[in-house]
Amino acid sequence: MAVMGKIRMQSLKLEILDHISDPGHQDKANDDALCFNDHMAAVLDGATGLGDHPIFDDAESDAAWLSRFAAPMLAGLEADLPEIVRAVNLAACREVAKRVDISKLPAFAWPTCGFEMVRLCGDRLEVGGLGDCVAYVFLQGRDEIVRHSALPASRSGETSAARHLLDAAGGLGSEGSIVHSGEALERLRQVRSLSNTPKSGVWTLGLVEEAAEHVKTMQVAVEPGDVFLLMSDGFSALSEAYGCHTPKGLVDAATGRGLAVLMEELRDVERVLDPDGKRFARFKRSDDATAILGRIRD
Repeated sequence: MAVMGKIRMQSLKLEILDHISDPGHQDKANDDALCFNDHMAAVLDGATGLGDHPIFDDAESDAAWLSRFAAPMLAGLEADLPEIVRAVNLAACREVAKRVDISKLPAFAWPTCGFEMVRLCGDRLEVGGLGDCVAYVFLQGRDEIVRHSALPASRSGETSAARHLLDAAGGLGSEGSIVHSGEALERLRQVRSLSNTPKSGVWTLGLVEEAAEHVKTMQVAVEPGDVFLLMSDGFSALSEAYGCHTPKGLVDAATGRGLAVLMEELRDVERVLDPDGKRFARFKRSDDATAILGRIRD
């Protein structure tokens, strides 16, 4: 492995104002994770397992194992973000290979995990990730929201697919999910098998080294007082799927009311207002939801 280069030192720091992570189902694993320190923060969104048997039977789930395995590496390694992703995926592959013969493991059963991360590089905030997690950065001096996601168009396609499969399944059912049975499971396995290949264009943390070449990043000039909100797609649904807030409104609400209040609002939409997915088509009644709210300070 190539020697990793140090990131540039900076005088600005990150102040974490609030953070939260909530499982989508009280009886199932929370596959999300988060990590932060005074120069970086990240949310990680483990993809629901689709295999017949877990690889890590001593973990809550394979996805939970991966998100928690990757989080300290994202927080602790100082390098270009693609180099960090390469290190995570190579290390994860080695760990999985200790448990199973990967060549005999169906690709849909490989653990995968999206993430979105911010870190300071001088007076600029690097924003980057893989998958469908989302970052909003509020630049107060310009009264502007900057949005970043590695998969900016994923929500509309996912909603359309969920609507088709919901109709075929006759709704979310008593378990509140169409992920683990019938046509939905077979379709999701087909899609997951194409992850981390050029055919899908969806790249993640996981077992594929090549994903490092597809990390999406941007840099934003920031000043003390600017605010960022990192979210797994389960949390960003408040603005990006359910339309409860604009991006700016969501940042304002997070800052003014707190993430716990927004989590209650999110779960109310999913479990009270639209428990069957008739208004907002989705694969599960409630997804794991994670968010970090932070501010730039000197």
